[in-house]
Amino acid sequence: MSDKTILLMIIVIDILSVILNTLSTNGNSSHFAAPYLILLLLFLFYSVLSILLTTKLYRAGSFQWISANPDVLKIVLVFGIICILYTVFTSIMIRADWSTYQNQSLANPKDFLAYTAYIWVPIMMIVPYAMATYKHEMAIHQSVYLKAPLILNVIIGIIVYMYLNTNLRHAKDTFTSKDNSYHPDIEKIQNVVKLEDYIHYTLPNYDKIITDAAFVKLKSDPAWDQQFYKKLEDCNNNYSIGMIHKYLSIYTFEYPEKLMPHFKKSMSCIATYVNDYAANEFTSGEDLSGLNIDNVLQAIEKQYPGTETLMFDALDEITSALKSVKREDYKSKTVELIDTIEKFKLKFQ
Repeated sequence: MSDKTILLMIIVIDILSVILNTLSTNGNSSHFAAPYLILLLLFLFYSVLSILLTTKLYRAGSFQWISANPDVLKIVLVFGIICILYTVFTSIMIRADWSTYQNQSLANPKDFLAYTAYIWVPIMMIVPYAMATYKHEMAIHQSVYLKAPLILNVIIGIIVYMYLNTNLRHAKDTFTSKDNSYHPDIEKIQNVVKLEDYIHYTLPNYDKIITDAAFVKLKSDPAWDQQFYKKLEDCNNNYSIGMIHKYLSIYTFEYPEKLMPHFKKSMSCIATYVNDYAANEFTSGEDLSGLNIDNVLQAIEKQYPGTETLMFDALDEITSALKSVKREDYKSKTVELIDTIEKFKLKFQ
């Protein structure tokens, strides 16, 4: 197999990997094995071909600038290609799992570089290798354009390895020191069965160790989405509906289109709750605060960006229920909630 053929295959595999990683739907709600397995398979092909091309370029003398001593050169090349491939693999996984990093922001230059690394890190090897393959007759293997990206790629690999291992040790020490305080919550998450009994542990006010345990519990159920749908339609369980609304106001759901009819049903439940509260002489208008309509509005905006109007009919049902309340002690609260809903709708009209 010629150098050019190998290089072309590397480029094709890299493009496929970038496309798959870019198009894959990533969310905190679940992970799918297929995209990860395909990415891993593509990386293995990429690694084998990269090692093969490196070997061919070595035999062609493209790396003589590293050292005149052949033994030293071989050691440096082995170490270098390991660092480069480690960097490529890490950058692919960072992008594939980006949405699980709760405290990262693309507005931060460091986070932006990490997020886009799956695109630019492989290029730092592909470009100089392409120059060495197609321009060998021009002694491009001695050029700074070949040396600099490869050296930088190796350095990045070393830094990433040191950074991740340092943080892993720190995380291990932190977990050990706090294990006693986390243990009761983690044990409860592992033992409870009902969705509403552990989903609140995914909320950001808990430590990441706790939220991660809750997400693992959620993802371990292959029918997790069906649980959401079922709970949202259970008007007899206003607690679970409220918890799911809170969850949806924070995290992107994997299947927003499938979620919509069930979400609307839960909003019909809220309209029913309004009527039930008003019919109970022992309640007051402030009890309507427990419906957490703000969470409903935030969830709509989170799950349906650009298509919020599709949920307006369900919102109108809640508004109608609020308007139908005739009790004077409810008036100020119903007016407040109606105003909140109408202002929300105006943002998207």
